[in-house]
Amino acid sequence: MMACMEQAMPPPVRPGADQLPATQYRVLLPLDRERRRPGMLKLGLALARAMEGEVLALHVITPDEVDDEASWSLPSADADELRRIPHQVITTHADTIAEGILRMARRERCDLILLSWRGQPRSLRHRLGGILDPVLEDAPCDIALIRGELSFEEGALQAARLFLATAGGPHSTLALQLGLALARLCEGKLTLATVVKEDATLPTVKEAEATLARLIDRAKVTPEEAETHIHQEVLQGNHLLSAIDTAAQHHDLLLLGSTADSFFDQLFLGSLVEELVQGIPKPILVVRRHQGRPRFWLRRVWRWVDAILPSVSDEELLATYKRIRRGARATVDFYTLILLSVIIATMGLLLNSGAVIIGAMLVAPLMTPIIALGLGVVLGDARLLGVAGRSTAQGILLGVVLAALLDWLAPLVLFTPEIEARTQPNLFDLTVALAAGAAGAFSVTRKHVSAALPGVAIAAALVPPLCVVGICLATGRRDAALGASLLFGTNLVAISFAATLTRRKIQKHP
Repeated sequence: MMACMEQAMPPPVRPGADQLPATQYRVLLPLDRERRRPGMLKLGLALARAMEGEVLALHVITPDEVDDEASWSLPSADADELRRIPHQVITTHADTIAEGILRMARRERCDLILLSWRGQPRSLRHRLGGILDPVLEDAPCDIALIRGELSFEEGALQAARLFLATAGGPHSTLALQLGLALARLCEGKLTLATVVKEDATLPTVKEAEATLARLIDRAKVTPEEAETHIHQEVLQGNHLLSAIDTAAQHHDLLLLGSTADSFFDQLFLGSLVEELVQGIPKPILVVRRHQGRPRFWLRRVWRWVDAILPSVSDEELLATYKRIRRGARATVDFYTLILLSVIIATMGLLLNSGAVIIGAMLVAPLMTPIIALGLGVVLGDARLLGVAGRSTAQGILLGVVLAALLDWLAPLVLFTPEIEARTQPNLFDLTVALAAGAAGAFSVTRKHVSAALPGVAIAAALVPPLCVVGICLATGRRDAALGASLLFGTNLVAISFAATLTRRKIQKHP
C-alpha cells in the first residue's frame, strides 16, 4: 500500500530519482474515492513532470467515512507513470475535505492545488461547490480547476494542441506558464489568442498583439521557446464565446486565467469565464495565481465581519428573491404609485411642507427595484438586472417628466427651502443613503422586521430629488437640476451598493 498516515509519513516515493532533477514544484492532488477520475491523476502527474516537480496525492478522511485502505489504492494502470514522477501518497483526517486540503497545502508548502470542477451552475448555497468554495477562499498557493476529461494514450498525455484564450489579465501569466510547460512535455504547440471585434481597426489589432507580447514577456518566456512552442493569434468576432469555441475546436485543452479579483473576492470565476466554461464542451483548465498575504488577510477580515452579521437560511433567501423579483417589475401598480408619489412630492416641495414630502416617500415604489439591482449583482443574475434596470429607468423618467409638467401648470412657483435643500448634496446625504440601503436590504429578507420598511423609505428619499430635477428643468435652473440629479444618483448607487454588501450567510443545516 502506497498510502501513509499523516502521523508517520515516509519519505517521498521516488524510484529512479537519481535520473530526475531536484524537486522544486509541488502539485497537491486531492483524490475522490467516489468518483474515480484517472484523467485527474494523469494530469497532475503531467503537470509535475512538466514543471520538474512532484505530486502529493491526498486522501482526506472525514469523521463520517470509514478508513478503508483498499478504497484508497491507486489504479495499477498508473504504475508506469508513477515510477517516472516523484510522488507522495498521503492520508489525513479532518472534519471536512476542504479543511484537510488547506492544512496539507500549508504544511507541505505546495505550489499548486489541482481540483476537479463539474462546471455546474452556482446554487443558492455554494458558488462553485461545498469543497471548492472554502479552498478557493483560503488557498495558500496557486489553484487550477479542471473541467472535463483529457485524452490519454498508453499513459501519456495527448494534449499536444493547447489553446490559451486571454485578455492579458493577472492570472493569464500562470496559465501561460503551465500551458507552455505542458507543450514542452508533449512536444506540442500552445496557441495564445485574444479576441477583438470583427470591425476592429488596425490600431486595435496591433494593441491586441502587443498585449500578447507583454504577457509572454511577463511569463519570462525565452524567444527560442516562444518560436518553438507558441503561436500567437488575434481572433475577430462580435461574440466572445463563439469566437473562442470555433478557434478551440481543433485543440485538446483550453486554458483560461481567472478574471481579476474584486475587492472582496466574491467570485472566483467571473461571469465571462463561467460562460466559457459552461458553453464550451472541450476540457478546460482554469487557473488562479495566489494573490499574496495582504489580500489573503483582507479576505479573512471581511469574512470575520460577515460572520458576525445575522444569517439567512436558504428558505428565507429564496422567498426574498421571489418577492424582490416580483416587486422589481414595472406593473400597473408600479406606475400608479410613481404617479401618486410624484404628485404628492411635487406639491409638498412647492408648498414647503415636510409632512407632505414624507407622505410621498412612503408611497414611492422605487426602493424595491433599486435593491433588486444590488441583488442581481450579487447573484450575477442578468435577467433580474435587466428587469430592475428597466423599472428604475422608467420610474426616473416618469418622475422627472411629471414633476416638470406639474410645475409648468402651477400658477405660482417659488424656489422653497425644501427645494433648495435638495440641490446641494454632501457626504451626509451619502451616509444616509448607504445606511438606508443596508436597512432596506436587511428588512426585505425578514418578515418580522418588515415594519421598518416605511422608515427606510423615508430615509432613502428617492422621489423628492427626482421632483426637484423636474421643477428646476421647468424653471430653467440647470445648475440646481444638476445638483438634484447628483443627489438622486448618489442615493441610487449607494442604496444598490449597500444592498450588494448586505450579503447572505447561509446557515449550515444539521
